[in-house]
Amino acid sequence: ERLLRAAPLATKVAYAATLVDAQRLASLQGYQLLYAELTAKRARPAFVVVGCRARKLAVLAVRGTYDVSDAMIDAQAHGEPFAGGWAHAGMAAAARWLFAELRTPLLQLHADGYAIHLVGHSLGGGVASLLTVLLRPTLPDVRCVGFATPAAAAGGSLLASMRECVTSVVLRNDMVPRMTLSSVRRLFAELGAFTEWTEDARDDWDAVVGRLKSLWAPQIREAPRRSSTRDA
Repeated sequence: ERLLRAAPLATKVAYAATLVDAQRLASLQGYQLLYAELTAKRARPAFVVVGCRARKLAVLAVRGTYDVSDAMIDAQAHGEPFAGGWAHAGMAAAARWLFAELRTPLLQLHADGYAIHLVGHSLGGGVASLLTVLLRPTLPDVRCVGFATPAAAAGGSLLASMRECVTSVVLRNDMVPRMTLSSVRRLFAELGAFTEWTEDARDDWDAVVGRLKSLWAPQIREAPRRSSTRDA
């Protein structure tokens, strides 16, 4: 039930184009829009904060890759030290910015009796998961759900702490959660070393050319037989 409630916030509300759309989409899920930044900037992802008074729950939804600014965060894929481990540099910078921007209002909501959950899709899932690690010292019961969360963190102690508070949802063979710098390098190396496909491609091409030749070859017919008096 928690995953089903989180999915529309991560994949719909967080991608709203206007505040009116964000409020409308949030209300369909039983939430009220509290705060939002719908324009991403360098190291500053778009996000929305919604609250449900009946359930005493506040949710921060971080948007995934949507424009050039988000792609710039994705491109900073080198690792850097983070909370006792290593993290995707671009996502770590975005998580630190959100921490400075939202820590105070989230603490106030928690003091008012609201549980704090974080959700995100793709890039947003990675940023939300790292932000959850930063919030845990002051919000020990914070929880995060990421959909198609990329590989944003490494290191035994960091991953162990994230396992207690972060849930990552992967749909079948989605490549995003499995893609890392090392896996991409390995993929290109394997593709470069694999040459057997050239022979199969050549055979396929010869077969196609052969079919085309037979298709467009002129149709030769026998000349019509002349009539003769004997036939008559």
